[in-house]
Amino acid sequence: ADGATELLAAPDGQTCVVGSAGATGSVFVPDADVQQVGEQWGVLISLRPGAEGEDILNALVGHCFAGDSVCPGKQLAIEVDAKIVSVPAVTAPQILGSLQITGANLDQRGAQALAYALNAGVGG
Repeated sequence: ADGATELLAAPDGQTCVVGSAGATGSVFVPDADVQQVGEQWGVLISLRPGAEGEDILNALVGHCFAGDSVCPGKQLAIEVDAKIVSVPAVTAPQILGSLQITGANLDQRGAQALAYALNAGVGG
């Protein structure tokens, strides 16, 4: 990481200080799907195994879970086409197999839009 940061607008209207990308859409499989988890809506997307996905994302997730200088806010900004589409909190030290994104501010329509954006951002 080069330490450079930029300000980007988050979906909720807040502004996020975003560092250099720790991972790209290539860590995901383009299978994002909307799910209802209890009363909340969410999106589940699979990670590519090992060095193609999990290892790359978990290097960043570890920093965010710890809240260290690489990721002091303990949140990941998920950016598609230079637009932040979600800013989930990191609640585990590593992610295995798939990533579930839920949140109180995510309704069914928002979850559908997030799944679409993730699948579009992953490519093939």
